[in-house]
Amino acid sequence: MKVVLFGNQRILNQAIDVLIRKNIVILKVVTSKSYLNEDSKSQVSQRLLTKSSEYGFELLTTENVNSPEFIEQISKEAPDLFFSFFWGQLFNEKVIGLPRLGCINFHCSLLPKYRGASPLVWALINGDSATGVTYHYLDKYIDHGDIIAQKELIILPDDTILTLRETAFDVGLELLKMFIQKVLDGNLQSFPQPHDHFSRAPLLTETDRCIDWSRSSSTIYNYVRAFASPGKYAFFYYDEVRVSVLDAVEFDNNMSMEPGFVDWFNREGILVSTGDGRILISKYHTSNRTDLN
Repeated sequence: MKVVLFGNQRILNQAIDVLIRKNIVILKVVTSKSYLNEDSKSQVSQRLLTKSSEYGFELLTTENVNSPEFIEQISKEAPDLFFSFFWGQLFNEKVIGLPRLGCINFHCSLLPKYRGASPLVWALINGDSATGVTYHYLDKYIDHGDIIAQKELIILPDDTILTLRETAFDVGLELLKMFIQKVLDGNLQSFPQPHDHFSRAPLLTETDRCIDWSRSSSTIYNYVRAFASPGKYAFFYYDEVRVSVLDAVEFDNNMSMEPGFVDWFNREGILVSTGDGRILISKYHTSNRTDLN
């Protein structure tokens, strides 16, 4: 069997290993330009470059996966199957129709819940106690195709987007190992999604990461852990200084001050009033720490 992989993140590297161990021929791996930067010190980048050399597949990037030039390049390989892992571009129907057996996508939710670009972020924002991962076929709609396999995972109270993503990757890899033999045997089964009760998980903007102190402490805490990723932290402004929040904890239900009032800041952190109490920002950084302190 000949496959083409599309994707980013650690799971792409480890999925390559799973497929190689099953003697599946990887024709090409299509990834982001940043992952092919040979000057990058990222472990993910270096491992992907090493695997390309070791296993003999070509690494590609494309600004438009649906361009006639890219379609022609891939179609010459006559692939049997596409796999997509955290790939940021949508496939049109022509691309989806290229592989003989279709396109299988990995998605970090129990579809049809949280269709879209940010399922784990929204699961944390909404305070869910569980989520899951899904492998499904691609069709012309977003995260809409028939389901191949799913598995639930628990969201811990102190999970952040980083820890939850790693757990989702681990569960996803185990699930891939469970069904890949069925692909090879030609007896992989799938079932339609129940389209009458889906929800969406759209990409969030920088504005969405700005903390609204009128919300409850638990809601703010969930926002903090949903955006606890370098360069994408939740934030607020204090005396015109931008404060990025790395970690926080619900403190008490004291509602004596207006939401957003900074009760104190010291080595323990910053204590801020919310819509139903106070929250302690235990880890943070600023663009100008001197001004803040």
